[in-house]
Amino acid sequence: MRITTPVGKVAAVVVGYIIVLLAGLLAVVATGSPTIAAAATIALLVGLLVLCTRTFRGAGEPVEPSRPWWRLTGGPPSGFVMAALFALQGISYFLVVPTGGDDAAAVAPIAAPFYLLVAAAFVYSSVRQLRMRKRGAA
Repeated sequence: MRITTPVGKVAAVVVGYIIVLLAGLLAVVATGSPTIAAAATIALLVGLLVLCTRTFRGAGEPVEPSRPWWRLTGGPPSGFVMAALFALQGISYFLVVPTGGDDAAAVAPIAAPFYLLVAAAFVYSSVRQLRMRKRGAA
């Protein structure tokens, strides 16, 4: 199954993110540990990212074949946008920690590097796609 329409992509991301947030809240209630909840949330986000990058297809992108492992988006612009969003989310943990109390301090060392790593992966994917286009290979 491939998701090719913008509406389908937005719906998948919104529903997936709601599920991830609800699972994170349930994990906090069930364990009482924001650190465990953050780890569970990140694991679910990894699953959502893999699902989306493997099933979404951009305009003009072949639908049937699998994408190369490094290709996370249909084109460089969307990858740079995703990188910016994930980077902002990662950076926000550094801003929240001084005002967020013990829970924020416990979660930040797990969450911030994760979001920044995902941002770097999207940048890598987009830069690689740009280089391939210059060579005429993509």
